[in-house]
Amino acid sequence: MNETQWIFLAIGAFGVGYAIAYFFKNIGELWRRWGFFSLFLFPVIVVLLIFGAAAIADLKDTVISLIFALGFVVRMFIQDV
Repeated sequence: MNETQWIFLAIGAFGVGYAIAYFFKNIGELWRRWGFFSLFLFPVIVVLLIFGAAAIADLKDTVISLIFALGFVVRMFIQDV
């Protein structure tokens, strides 16, 4: 993997960690906002996020995993209004 691929993978790993934290932290608000469509969208979103996290774990790269965890932790500490 060259440097450009590694940089984009790191950005994607941060994004997946951030998205997982956002989704599970605000699931009630998303449920109210999306209404009926959430019955169809939530399973798709959960599966995509889990597959993204599994793909990151399969890389067995410590730095990429830490960037993933950093994205998760950053979002969990942001206060929602």
